[in-house]
Amino acid sequence: MKSGLWLRMVRSSRFLLLTGISVTVLTLAFGFWSLRAQRQQVQHLARENLVAVLDGKMAAISSWIGERKSDGQQVRERPDLRLYLSDRENATLGSEIEDWMASMCRDYGYAALVLLDSNVNLLLESPAGASERYARLSHYADGALQERNVGISEIHRSLVDGTVHFSIMVPIGLANEEGKPAAGLMVMVVNPEDYLFPLVQTWPFKSATSEALLVRREDTSVLFLHDLRHKTGAALTLRFPLDDPDLPAAASFAGDYVNVREGLDYRDAPVLAATAPVPGTPWHMVVKSDKSEVYAGFNSISWKWGIQMVLLVGFVWLGGYSLWRFSQMDLLEEELERKHASEAAAQEAAMRLKLANKTTGLGVWEW
Repeated sequence: MKSGLWLRMVRSSRFLLLTGISVTVLTLAFGFWSLRAQRQQVQHLARENLVAVLDGKMAAISSWIGERKSDGQQVRERPDLRLYLSDRENATLGSEIEDWMASMCRDYGYAALVLLDSNVNLLLESPAGASERYARLSHYADGALQERNVGISEIHRSLVDGTVHFSIMVPIGLANEEGKPAAGLMVMVVNPEDYLFPLVQTWPFKSATSEALLVRREDTSVLFLHDLRHKTGAALTLRFPLDDPDLPAAASFAGDYVNVREGLDYRDAPVLAATAPVPGTPWHMVVKSDKSEVYAGFNSISWKWGIQMVLLVGFVWLGGYSLWRFSQMDLLEEELERKHASEAAAQEAAMRLKLANKTTGLGVWEW
């Protein structure tokens, strides 16, 4: 017959209940901790990938802008331009400069070159009609003539054909006195659709939702500078309040540093985003991925883990119930054995009494 401490513990309903609760709590706690650790690891990896993409794109943009500014610096040092600004009646020199401007557009990929005087009047242009097509150049020329270094304009849209462009602004023949404009300004027009926007919009690996985008601050708004993966026609039209606390593009203007955070993008979709200012430009870059994509693999694993945890807890309780049932059957068996033993003892006592009566001649008297 079974006995001992373990058997008594197994037979105790309270012990089995406490054991089941303890195992359940420990199992769920371990499962929650494991899933939380895995989620943090997934998020950390996603953050590293976003920052790597951000750094790579910003480095490429900065290098490309640096090359454009280097072109501008070489233009600034050309003696024939300074000579022409002091002798505008020299038609031969003007024709040679126009030929050079045409070669710059052809060989270096500029959309146009426009030479303006200190009063923002047109002197030379290539191709013909560029000054009309890019009429908004004068909006940036006044300020650029006061600068001492090669600068860059905002990305803006042509009032003639609606194309998007920006310009490298090259002051030529700087005045000796502070506050006086340069003798002239070479405006080197760049079409960002040729290189800049494709560089921004491509993603280095396969992704269903990830994208990079350029924005700039305009008054109290964040202005998107190009069409977006999930929204066409957004270039220089889509804007959001600068104080939107959930928009990563707005949060990028909080400081001149890389910022990685969760938020809502222009679709109100939850995203994980990395943002930073692009050095040497008035632009900020945002790289982002939908959280649904970032955590897709983790969510699939968590569901499987959840099912496994439920099954494990179910098996624990089923095992505990089986032990309790077996212990109850053992108790019933022992009870039956005791009952049978008691009945057998009673029968044996009766037989002995009967035998004693026979041998002694004693009987049972009734009164």
